[in-house]
Amino acid sequence: MERRHVESEAVTVSESRLGLQNTIVSAGAILLVEDEDFVRKVTCEILRFAGYEVLAARTAADAARVFREQPAGIALLVADVVLPDRNGSELAGELRVMQSELKVMLISGYPRARISSLLGPESGFSYLEKPFSAETLVRKISEVLQESAKQPKSCMVRSASGT
Repeated sequence: MERRHVESEAVTVSESRLGLQNTIVSAGAILLVEDEDFVRKVTCEILRFAGYEVLAARTAADAARVFREQPAGIALLVADVVLPDRNGSELAGELRVMQSELKVMLISGYPRARISSLLGPESGFSYLEKPFSAETLVRKISEVLQESAKQPKSCMVRSASGT
């Protein structure tokens, strides 16, 4: 029942509700790594509807392959923290070796305190807790993409709730 609600919301969300008035900022695609098929599909639909180019992968290995094929074309990695083959933080570290300016947003259904134990205190990764609304997702992606490149990379993980 809940899946139908989320799926229909993703399809019927209006541009004004997503806050798309001149908020799209991207120098490349978003690489979404999510092992849950339904979550990956709906998240891709929301982001594409919002005007982003999205590449999707189910595992960290698939994401690394996609990234190697076009590293300059990826502006943002959005990765689930818990993936079947390794965690999203490890994947982000690997990809940042190839592209140091890669922006990273980790997502998870686990409490932030538990996720923090998987990250180093200086990761500089943004964080969004599941479940999230289409509006919150698009707003957070926009914020992450707009962050100044001058901002130090050694900052704490930030959550969408501001905590």
